[in-house]
Amino acid sequence: MDLIKARLAWVELYAKIGDAGLVCRRCGISRPTLRKWWRRYQAEGEAGLVDHSRRPLPGVN
Repeated sequence: MDLIKARLAWVELYAKIGDAGLVCRRCGISRPTLRKWWRRYQAEGEAGLVDHSRRPLPGVN
């Protein structure tokens, strides 16, 4: 649950500041990580900040 709060803080800070580089330096994350969570947050809201399964789909080789 703490990780979700951290991700929410990242995206809210990015929404407030608008500078991805500054947010990444301040929070210690990479730009691709911020972009990933920003896109998920925009699409799904806070529910998008939950980890998705990394397990492969069945039958995909």
